[in-house]
Amino acid sequence: MALPKGIVAIPRTSQKAHMIENLNVFDFELDVADMTTISKLDLNTTQFPECE
Repeated sequence: MALPKGIVAIPRTSQKAHMIENLNVFDFELDVADMTTISKLDLNTTQFPECE
């Protein structure tokens, strides 16, 4: 969801299989309805308050 918005995601892994999975983000596309549905899930709260 970040890429269409121009946001670069930097995945972190040291396992080759996960690196390949993380780089395989161009084999699908979210349409406007998908993006809208996902955006509605944002409650504008953090799941990690200890990091604030």
